[in-house]
Amino acid sequence: MATSTGSTVAPESVPPTDAEISTFEKMVELMNSFKKTHVFLAAVKLGVFTAAHGSRKTADEIRRACNVHETKTLDAVLDILVTEKLLNRYDGDDVTAPPVYENSSGADLLLGDASAPTHLSAMGMLMHKTESQMEDWLQFGEILSKGKAEKRTTAEGGDPEQDEKCGHKCKPQPNCHVVEDNEDENVVAEDEESWSELYEMFEGFMRIGFNVLAEKFDFSRFKHVVDIGGGTCQLSRILCRKFQNLRCTNFDLPRMQGCARKRMEQIGQDVSDRITLLGGNCLKEDEIPQPTDVIIIANVMHGFDSDEMRQLLVKKAYDALSPGGVFIVVEDLINETRSNESALLWQLSMDVTMGISHSGGDDGHHHTHTMLRRKTLRGWCEAVGFDASAEPICLVGSMQAAVATKK
Repeated sequence: MATSTGSTVAPESVPPTDAEISTFEKMVELMNSFKKTHVFLAAVKLGVFTAAHGSRKTADEIRRACNVHETKTLDAVLDILVTEKLLNRYDGDDVTAPPVYENSSGADLLLGDASAPTHLSAMGMLMHKTESQMEDWLQFGEILSKGKAEKRTTAEGGDPEQDEKCGHKCKPQPNCHVVEDNEDENVVAEDEESWSELYEMFEGFMRIGFNVLAEKFDFSRFKHVVDIGGGTCQLSRILCRKFQNLRCTNFDLPRMQGCARKRMEQIGQDVSDRITLLGGNCLKEDEIPQPTDVIIIANVMHGFDSDEMRQLLVKKAYDALSPGGVFIVVEDLINETRSNESALLWQLSMDVTMGISHSGGDDGHHHTHTMLRRKTLRGWCEAVGFDASAEPICLVGSMQAAVATKK
């Protein structure tokens, strides 16, 4: 650092400001965050949470159960999981005795007890998808600079068969109600088993948010709900179990009906008399059942290919509702101040996937999958006549339920 007299000031002689200290700490935190992801994925893959289920165990007992050979590294992994509130550690009064670990209550429900109904049984597919995304994110700088990046090849570590199965090439996902004029021929139809696996993963993620919606919004004053893009009827099952007067119509593309029927046979028999499965296209003329009291569309609108499609669905929902009916959109909404990081990261994830999957334009179609802004959605609703003044209902994370009422 040069002064006005030409002398040089040694950097170490400049005392750091509070702003410098906090910024440096945040930089280190950001640069280290990917390491936590790898720690978590490795712990799941090795069975750490399975080993820590049922009773408290020492690190050595977990090591043997997971067939891990490096004790010192495992000790660090366990303690990081403790700081992330995924494990609990107990240090006894005897300082010479090793600490013992057990799953936190939430981690045990989701990751530890394979027999629990809350267990994320599709974790293997989720892990593959996450690992695939991490490889894609290595090209984020190129995508940000050029708008695209080259697809991975098998020689570079990609697995085309697994990528195809897990949606790496961005084919329609469960509850992504992609619509094309010739969809029967050109939209890739996965076999029922593959779709079932994807839906199972989706159900694991949506269970909490859907249950919170059922708790926070009073459906008891309504008689009929239409769930557009309802997949395996998970939301319909949750609502019908909580509200005995409610009937639900699970409305999704015809090719999804097999998965819905199979799931209802497995775990929906108790409410099957109040849930109707209906195949159709929500953007085509008069296919949404009407009149109805409530229309819900959960994690679907971001998958449409244009804002025009999204606005068209809002108009069709308005037309299908009875006066006083309610339109509920469940999405990871970006707030007005663009400060909810989780929703913004979801947007970047879609941008990365689009930039890699369609960099060559080989499908001849321009995809604009995008997270919704609350302000934009409110404007679309008000433009067709909805009262959209109510604040969105916070569900879990950045997932919210925007509510609009037909005047």
